[in-house]
Amino acid sequence: MYLRMKSVMAKECFLDMQKKNMPELKSMLDYVYKQYLNKKTPENVDTAIAHMPVFANIFRNMLLEMKQNNTQNLIIDLRGNGGGWTPITLPTLYMMYGDNFLNKDMDVNFYRLFSPLYMEKNATTLDAYNKENNSNYEYGDYEFEESAEETKSPEELRKEFLENAMGNAADYINDLNGKPVYTPKKVFVLTDVGTFSAAFHYAFYLWKMGAIFVGVPSAQAPNTFMEGTPFKLSYTKTTGNISNSLQQFFSSTDKRAQIFWPDLIPQYNDYKKYNFNQDTETLWLLDQIKSTKSIRK
Repeated sequence: MYLRMKSVMAKECFLDMQKKNMPELKSMLDYVYKQYLNKKTPENVDTAIAHMPVFANIFRNMLLEMKQNNTQNLIIDLRGNGGGWTPITLPTLYMMYGDNFLNKDMDVNFYRLFSPLYMEKNATTLDAYNKENNSNYEYGDYEFEESAEETKSPEELRKEFLENAMGNAADYINDLNGKPVYTPKKVFVLTDVGTFSAAFHYAFYLWKMGAIFVGVPSAQAPNTFMEGTPFKLSYTKTTGNISNSLQQFFSSTDKRAQIFWPDLIPQYNDYKKYNFNQDTETLWLLDQIKSTKSIRK
């Protein structure tokens, strides 16, 4: 089975944006419709969201088809995927690995800076955020999201996971009760220099669950600044994005902290063999799967 993902954006993201009354909802709808759906955005926002694909639904149907046909290998192609919203990928990991995913310590840390721009981006205020999270942050403070050893029952983990599922994704996983829909024998993740942000996160989480990284290293480092927050300068009206968080996927002394090398990397002669085709990595991987009975990380 081959799944090509050009973006980590789907209906789940826009339902969440609509719920939070985020100001960039319409512009993001226009961007996704034009860039990925190749359609004109419907005038009515509800209609535009309703006509978008649901990633959780697509992924579950794919796994059911794989199960029905006893398909052993899954290739998830994230080449050129500039990202989107990481949370919509998490239900798919639960679909493939069940409780094993919920119990997996990804050993990743995120550090986020609170600023008026960050609150504006999320269509909220610092007071509202503190009330919702029972916290007392001030602007200039950092929020630390670090991997922690927590002892929770499987039922508690599932309940928490369903409650935090973005958009309508919970509708497609609430009947699983910790069991996977289907677990492929091998999962391969194709990446290249353009695999960024949420796509990089998805690739990394899949790798932590045992998937095999294939292709070219991402231009993004595992330890890097993240989350673009839009701004506009008062006088010049210049617009841009500034990072409001830092991610740490490896120890700073780990050689993979700056460049995350794939497990399988095509060489020059491989590209030459396929006439430097833009899908050389895919063609090469398919031949590797056919010719090698046991591909290991």
